[in-house]
Amino acid sequence: MKNDNDVENTEDAEVVCPYCGSRNIAHLIYGMPAFTEELQRKLDEGKVALGGRV
Repeated sequence: MKNDNDVENTEDAEVVCPYCGSRNIAHLIYGMPAFTEELQRKLDEGKVALGGRV
């Protein structure tokens, strides 16, 4: 059984691209996300990107 100290917080974890080593990483969101101020902030910061058909 894992405790909270064993679980990595992916929001704060530094993610590195396994192909090029870049730390400029964004989470892709597919579908129809609820467009909120928080989503807009993350889009502006480059932390998330919208995926799917355009």
